Amino acid sequence: MACRAGGVAAHRANVPVAVAAAIPDLGLAVDRDRRAAPAQRSAFIADYVARNANALRACLLSIAMAAMNAHRAGGDRVVIATGATDTLACAILSLAMAKADIPIIGSIRTLRWGGRTTTRHCHAEHKMSMLREAGCDAPIVRAYSDNTADLPPLRAAREPVVMNPRPRRVAVLRRELGADVPVLDWGGR
Repeated sequence: MACRAGGVAAHRANVPVAVAAAIPDLGLAVDRDRRAAPAQRSAFIADYVARNANALRACLLSIAMAAMNAHRAGGDRVVIATGATDTLACAILSLAMAKADIPIIGSIRTLRWGGRTTTRHCHAEHKMSMLREAGCDAPIVRAYSDNTADLPPLRAAREPVVMNPRPRRVAVLRRELGADVPVLDWGGR
């Protein structure tokens, strides 16, 4: 199972700080029954997460979780913004936290034409607009991500941090964010 990090934003005194929490983006792996009602879909996700708990826990990088918890302990309000749905991200995050009371902004899927479709994908610039719509409109102090798709929040941050990028993306990220942008190896590969 490949892990892709989703962005996390934290606020202290209405100033967001973003941290990546490595929420796996499982895509169609959880869309086997495309006609499922919301309650059935939630049950399917809960079952999927329970059956794959060990593999999913491995995706929740301990360094990322420690960084997120440090932000929370420091009084930051943490908000996760991920390309996964909020239901899936919440279920996965609950594997690592007794009480996952962190707001999650995720892609929105709806029933349409007999199947599920993504009506709003929390990705690239859409991630920024969805954060703003959720009330996260203060300047971003720190943003962590592994992906060039997260360049909008990384560019918006005073302190962009790249963690676990694909090797071929490092040059692009440094060109876009500056040669001195930290590129961290948080393990999990």
